[in-house]
Amino acid sequence: MIAALIFVADYVAGAVGAKAFGSSWWGLLGAFLGMIAGFPLGLPGLIFGPIVGAIVLEYFKEPDFKRAGKVGLGTLVGFILGTAVKYALAFLLIGVTLLFYFF
Repeated sequence: MIAALIFVADYVAGAVGAKAFGSSWWGLLGAFLGMIAGFPLGLPGLIFGPIVGAIVLEYFKEPDFKRAGKVGLGTLVGFILGTAVKYALAFLLIGVTLLFYFF
């Protein structure tokens, strides 16, 4: 169960952050496509791919760079918070595993 939450937090965090900062459906789609496009590039691609994707498609929808940048910032904030949640859940998973192993 905890491993499933870690998996969900990994893929949902950026989109939730973008939506919280006012993203449209286009920005969310851009974050998703950016994640897929950045996957082969390793860690930098996984960090910057969703941000760039959200900015590009949000700007494509409505040519206002300030708004698109705000959506990109929201994607970054979501990624950072999602990473913190993933680490917390991973430590919880390790603790539960050790608890059941030793007791």
